[in-house]
Amino acid sequence: MSIQRKLHKPEFKAKVAIAALRGDKTTSQLSSKFGVHSTMISGWKRTLVEGAASLFETHQKRQVVNESQNLSLPPRCQVLLLQSLVFVPSPEREANRLGSERLRW
Repeated sequence: MSIQRKLHKPEFKAKVAIAALRGDKTTSQLSSKFGVHSTMISGWKRTLVEGAASLFETHQKRQVVNESQNLSLPPRCQVLLLQSLVFVPSPEREANRLGSERLRW
């Protein structure tokens, strides 16, 4: 018989993390109040503290960061992408190459 993990909504996590950040109750008191383990409360609190600065960033800066994260590629793929962009033959060279191949036939 397997136990299914309980998934908590972000609103609940924020509520618990803010209560932990206030500091008026210990994590064990909050744990019994909200019914979650104290380790989870500590993790949510840490996440809240680390991510608080992003709330004050401008929308444009957040958008640039998100776009750069979406475009992250493994190093080998980055090299191949750069090589394909740098070593693209010019139209004249391509025409000369195709023309010389046609002459060989």
